[in-house]
Amino acid sequence: MSPLTYVVRLTRWFRGHPLAVSAVVGCLVVDMAFNAFVPMAFRRLIDDAITPRNGHVLVQVLVALGIATIVATAAGLLSDFIYGRLSSGVLSDIRQRMFDHIQTLSPAFFQRHSSGDIAARYSTDLGGVEQTLQSWIPWGWKPAFDVIGYNIVLFTVDWRLALLSQLLWPMVLLGPRFLAPRASEAADERKISEAALLSAVDEATAGRHVVRAYGLERSMSERFAEKVRVLMHAAHRGEFYTSALERSAGIGILLLQIVVLGVGASMAFKGTISIGSLAAFYSVFTSLSAALLYLAQYSTVLINSAAGLVRIESMLAASTDVPDNPDAPDLPPFEHEIRLRDAVFEPQPSRRILDDVSLTVRRGESVALVGQSGSGKSTVLNAMMRTFDPTSGSVEIDGHDLRTVSRKSFVAQSAVVFQDSFLYDTTIRENVRLGRLDATDADVEAACRQAELHEIIMAMPRGYDSPVGERGGLLSGGQKQRLAIARALVRDPQILFLDEATASLDPGTEAAINATLARLARDRTVVAVTHRLASTVRCDRVFVMNNGRLAESGTHAELLARNGDYAALWRKQDGIYTSNDGARAEITPERLRQFTIISMLDDDMLRELAGQFVTESVAADRDVVVEGDAGDKVYIIAHGRVDVRKRDESGEEISVGRLEDGDNFGELALLRNTPRSATIHTLSPCTFLTLHRQQFQELLDQAPAVRAAILAQEAVRSLGSGSHPIVSASGSS
Repeated sequence: MSPLTYVVRLTRWFRGHPLAVSAVVGCLVVDMAFNAFVPMAFRRLIDDAITPRNGHVLVQVLVALGIATIVATAAGLLSDFIYGRLSSGVLSDIRQRMFDHIQTLSPAFFQRHSSGDIAARYSTDLGGVEQTLQSWIPWGWKPAFDVIGYNIVLFTVDWRLALLSQLLWPMVLLGPRFLAPRASEAADERKISEAALLSAVDEATAGRHVVRAYGLERSMSERFAEKVRVLMHAAHRGEFYTSALERSAGIGILLLQIVVLGVGASMAFKGTISIGSLAAFYSVFTSLSAALLYLAQYSTVLINSAAGLVRIESMLAASTDVPDNPDAPDLPPFEHEIRLRDAVFEPQPSRRILDDVSLTVRRGESVALVGQSGSGKSTVLNAMMRTFDPTSGSVEIDGHDLRTVSRKSFVAQSAVVFQDSFLYDTTIRENVRLGRLDATDADVEAACRQAELHEIIMAMPRGYDSPVGERGGLLSGGQKQRLAIARALVRDPQILFLDEATASLDPGTEAAINATLARLARDRTVVAVTHRLASTVRCDRVFVMNNGRLAESGTHAELLARNGDYAALWRKQDGIYTSNDGARAEITPERLRQFTIISMLDDDMLRELAGQFVTESVAADRDVVVEGDAGDKVYIIAHGRVDVRKRDESGEEISVGRLEDGDNFGELALLRNTPRSATIHTLSPCTFLTLHRQQFQELLDQAPAVRAAILAQEAVRSLGSGSHPIVSASGSS
């Protein structure tokens, strides 16, 4: 973006303040007139007062200068006062517009942009715009107005010298013509590097426990040093080009001043111009040169700030996936059903997440959406919540397409409890009241009683005025989730959405929260996404998703009898039990038969092996195994969720899948020392059942025939597959 384009685009933000802009322009015109009047008065002072010794004219000129000075000073003070409020108002408008717009953006935007990148637009990018506005009057608009006034005076004094002085323009503009694009490119690189640096700081702060746990301080320091080096290079390149830009204009101006002085002195020597006119002309010309030099120097500020405005405008131009027509009618009170009709969601070509899904949830029903990770169950829930609109098909409530009614009226009838419900760093009362801003203290207390949180709150020293800390850090996981439930209940929603509402809790807290949710589901329509099938037994219906399609639906009993996808999911989780505190887990011999390697053991050996599994608990956001490490045991997820990550060609870790309750990884480690082919990272507190290779080998020593059969079968599998993946959702590894 060139400096001129930047100025034009920035002035658009002043459209909402026409009176203030007019007042500032008027004051600048007065200031321009004063600056033009002074050299003309100076000429008359020499030619008409001092040279002929005319005292009357001398007094007139001095009085006029005094009055003009008072008027110009008053205009300048008024301009500063009005513009100070105007620029602050414009910055407030930009900040508010950015904040309001970011609330409407889709999850895809936040997947593409890191939190550091977004924060940079509010800090360094907006800071550049603020710097422009703060210096706009003295370094920008005032010199620009002066240039106009000075040129008028030059042609009034002597048109011949005025024509010569116009050579200023090519001398001032030639340097920027070649250097400005390079300076602008360097400014863009610097903004991108600053955003990357902020992202690195944010990432380091959030992952500090991982760094300390694995001794990664030096590695993280080296990675940060590389980002600092990139920023330093971009900053140095930008500073060089901006300095060269300023210097190129200054050299031309100084040379032309010498030329104009020489020509003017020659004309005065020949008597073709008066001494007063020469003095006035040269005074105006030097002032014009200074004004142009100010503008040339200010252009470097504009170039650096323009990169920030480009990034701000790019965020403001990002479209929301859920446009809301302000003239759309309100959704009538919910009475009959929620329906997905042939819903397709394809955010990118050839990337279809939902494929022709049709289902109906009747009023008062409690339904669950289940399926393997990535099956589309959360996408269906988000479509019902109108987080996005389907690419084709529709989401309807009582026959009303959600795209045709106001989103506000729909949100007023619904509420949601997320897996990781965000809490603001304020009091318990204010966090609950966010569910309905006009809720009274009695409403807040009633919601907390329903969420079975009231007694816990009253035991706190400050009760409902107790702070929750940043992101709810002063509360336990169960307390945070109950507070999120209270926040949903305070609006008395007809439709309650639950998005893995208990996935991050320990088994005991999860069971207690599930009991609360089951009680609250009465007289409400509840749509829940869950990967723990134990909570679906009491649901009126269960919808099973598979690869973006609705695979089957029915009650728990009906789906088990059908022996389809749901039954397979149930068998995967059935037979694994975890204590309420998550400290102890068990697996039944029958469940062990689902492992390909273990299935050949007889009943007695299975019972013995089941007793040898060890319980291991791992906190959230930890690496369980790391790609390339030697494998010495198999893991079964008794409770929790993990992310499977592999390194790409550039060495960066990318997510390739997720595992949850009942899944396992590392089965081949029971047979041989096979390096881990992926990194397993916990997404929630996890409880694992683990078995070491040595224990399994000692058991096989008791049955050589079984060992031979297992090795033979594994050799056949190895030849058939050609690879040994680390993870499995069905028992094979």
